[in-house]
Amino acid sequence: MKKYIIDNQLLYNPEDRSLVRIGDDLSRMVLTHISSRLFCLFLESDGSIIPRDTILQKVWDEHSMISSSNNLNNYISGLRKQLISLGLEIPLIITEPKLGFRINADAVSIDTSVDDLYPVSAKGETTDKTERDQRSETADVTAAVSANPRSTLWRWSAAGGIFCLLALVLFFVVSLSTNDEPADVGGLQYVFTQNGCRFYTPDSSFAVGFMKDSRKVISPLAKKYAFSCPPDNIIVYDLFGFFDDSRYSGTVLIARCKMDNGSVISCKSNFIFSVRIDEK
Repeated sequence: MKKYIIDNQLLYNPEDRSLVRIGDDLSRMVLTHISSRLFCLFLESDGSIIPRDTILQKVWDEHSMISSSNNLNNYISGLRKQLISLGLEIPLIITEPKLGFRINADAVSIDTSVDDLYPVSAKGETTDKTERDQRSETADVTAAVSANPRSTLWRWSAAGGIFCLLALVLFFVVSLSTNDEPADVGGLQYVFTQNGCRFYTPDSSFAVGFMKDSRKVISPLAKKYAFSCPPDNIIVYDLFGFFDDSRYSGTVLIARCKMDNGSVISCKSNFIFSVRIDEK
């Protein structure tokens, strides 16, 4: 699958929806499914103007999701913020008044470097001479060790070192797996955990483009009203308003939902709040 280079600064991989600053893997972020479809539509357009109706159809309607101009505006805004947060300094997604949107095609190129890293012969075998030389050197070292009277002790010491290394790697992998954030559930996006409650928002909500900002809206409400989560329960929220420079004004819907085998089976205790958050 194609990978896209943005202004020689960012690399986007549609396969895993990852967006990363080139040379800085720690800056990696993963787009939501909706944001990814929207971004790919622009990247594949070669700079042509895409009408709003076309975007709504391709990104929402064809995936059995409810489309709206408000959702589109919020996702465009969220995508622009994510690009800026990774250091992109040029306008990439451009609004064409009364026409639609287009991408700055001069800033987009296709990454072809991956295919050149490991040349392969017609028989499917690696033809890298350096790799063959390394295998030859390894064989020479092994022969020399075998001829040494102390080679048995050396091999036992090496085996012990390898065993310790494998044990450390296994411990590291297990630690990572036990600390992973909860996976997305049935059309929901995980946002954060607070006081033992896992908070999610619908995949179709514009809040997924403002994860950090939406948490600033929900977290104080959860603390103020002491939300609790019995076993197999989660909190699902949605925002019906707008962000203006990280300030939120609008309505918040919050529900406690019961889970079964990774799916939501019922929701109750709905709370609706009219909120205005002025802190950045």
